[in-house]
Amino acid sequence: HQRQTLLPLILNLLDNSTVNILLLILSNSKQRAWFKKNQTSELVHNLITKLFGLYRLKQCSIHSIFKITAILHVHCNVKFSSDEVQHLLDLLISKTTDVTLGLCFLFMVPSLVERNEQKIIEWLTPTMSSISTDDKLLMIGLFCMTNYNEPLNAIVSSTLDFPCRIDPGHFHHSRLLLIQRVFTNDLLVQRFATIQITSNLNSHITIKHIPAHFICYLLSKGLCNQHRVQMSSWVWSQILQCTTPIHPIMLTLINELVTTIVDSRYLWHLIP
Repeated sequence: HQRQTLLPLILNLLDNSTVNILLLILSNSKQRAWFKKNQTSELVHNLITKLFGLYRLKQCSIHSIFKITAILHVHCNVKFSSDEVQHLLDLLISKTTDVTLGLCFLFMVPSLVERNEQKIIEWLTPTMSSISTDDKLLMIGLFCMTNYNEPLNAIVSSTLDFPCRIDPGHFHHSRLLLIQRVFTNDLLVQRFATIQITSNLNSHITIKHIPAHFICYLLSKGLCNQHRVQMSSWVWSQILQCTTPIHPIMLTLINELVTTIVDSRYLWHLIP
């Protein structure tokens, strides 16, 4: 009985401190099961309303709201009302919201895209058009383009700070929208030419996805030739930043660069 009355008590006293308690509960699979068992529709929607109120009072961060509502949606089968969807959308496209955070939240709650496609496009386009586009956002774009969900799940999980798995079926429409209207081949190739070099790159670096992997992909698909983007200087700069023992991706990268330079299928070629 005490455990059953704890949840309403937390909600009645909801403030900055109890939001952290709620995050701890929802982040733990066993506690989350207890929450799901004892939740009621009225209780959950009151919780969401209070979270929006705390945000307006600057007592709750956008990250906390996105994390809590994403967990409620994914793990507790919570369906948002039209008013809640509008509030979440307003937070999503707010100028104060980190775009990578917002996009990761969108992946977990793809229903927000429905009937809001144009607003989502208008929110993302200025960021992707900026020369200073975040490297993580470029990686998300390429993973969307290649339909490679495993590393996308890793980025979303680290950004939202809880284990996430994108539902391929529900994500399909959002992915198509993004690669057709935002993460286009031309834009990604242009932006990847400015991605940061990995300093002191060697085989001791165990990160699965570094910029060199993405440049390899772009070269192997002939995208640099198709869109007339010089990538040779980037590759040479990365070579100069390598140390021993040599990272295996570098042999592939050099091979792809040479192949692309001499590839007779294209009218335009990279310079050596």
